[in-house]
Amino acid sequence: MRYAAPVWSKELQKREPGRLLERVQRKMALRVARAFRTVRYETATLLAGLTPICLLLDEDARVYQRLSAVNRTDTRANIRKQERQATIEQWQQQWDAEADTSRHTRWAHRVLPNIGSWQSRKHGDVSFHLCQVLSGHGFFRDYLCRNGFTSSPDCQRCSGVPETAEHAMFECPRFAEVRQQLLGEGITDPVRPENLQQHLLRDAESWSRICEAAKRITASLQQAWDDERAALAAHGNEQHFEEVADLEARRAEIRRARNDRRNASRRAARARQRELQRAGRPPSPPPSPRTAARRADLRLRQARFRARRRQAI
Repeated sequence: MRYAAPVWSKELQKREPGRLLERVQRKMALRVARAFRTVRYETATLLAGLTPICLLLDEDARVYQRLSAVNRTDTRANIRKQERQATIEQWQQQWDAEADTSRHTRWAHRVLPNIGSWQSRKHGDVSFHLCQVLSGHGFFRDYLCRNGFTSSPDCQRCSGVPETAEHAMFECPRFAEVRQQLLGEGITDPVRPENLQQHLLRDAESWSRICEAAKRITASLQQAWDDERAALAAHGNEQHFEEVADLEARRAEIRRARNDRRNASRRAARARQRELQRAGRPPSPPPSPRTAARRADLRLRQARFRARRRQAI
C-alpha cells in the first residue's frame, strides 16, 4: 500500500481514500492482534503494533521531500528516525483525541496511554487473551450482552455489577487467587489499570505473568459462557433465543434504514451533479452533411430489413 506514496499521498486529504486504506489495514490489524472483529481501527492498529496507514504514508512523503532537498545534510537514517518520531507524536495526539469515542476506546486509552513506549518495547507479543483485556472486547458478560449473546451484563458472582474487562481482571472475587499469584495483589505495587502498561513493559517476566493471568481469567469466562449456552440449549429456552433473534432483527432493520438513507443521499448528490454538468455543458453542434447522409442511409436500410422480416413471417 505504500508503493510510490510520495506521488499520491496528497489524495489522503480527501476522506474517502483514507477510509478505504484504513478498512484494509483494520482487517490486517485484527488478525495480527488476534482481536475480536468489533474492535475499532484505532485500538486494533495499536495492539497489532501497526502504525496507522495515513500517518505512515505522510511520513514517507516527508522523508522523500527531505531526501530530495538540494542542501540536505542529514543521512537517510537520521531523517527517517526524526520523521518517525514526528509520526509517533501525531499518533499520540490522535489517540488522545479519540479517547472518548466509545467506552471500549476509553478503556484501551486508560490502560495504554503512551504510544511511544508501547511501540518501542523490546519484548512481548499480544496474545488472544491479553488482547481481550486491553481492548475490552472479549468473553465479558457486559460485552456479550451488548452484542445479544447474553440476557444480562451482570457478573454471575457480583450481583448488580456489570462484568467488564476491568471488573473481571482487577475486581471480581472469583479471580482473587489469580491476582494474588500473578498480579501482585496484596503487595505494595499491585497491577492496576493505571499502571498496567508500566508493568507490561517492565520486563519479559512481568509481561508473561500478566498474559497468564489474562489467559486464566478469560478462559474461565469463555468456559462459563459455553456452559450457559449448553444449558439453555438443553432446556430448550426458546424465549431466550427469541429475544436474541428479535434483537438481531431490530439491529438488521436499523442497518437497513441507515443504508437506505445513505443510498438516497448518494443518489440525490449524483442527480445534483448531473444537473450541474448539464447546465454547464454547451449544446451539441449539428452533424455534418456527410454524417447526416450516413445516418439517413442507415435508417433506410433498417426500414428495408424490417419490411423483409415482416414479409417472411
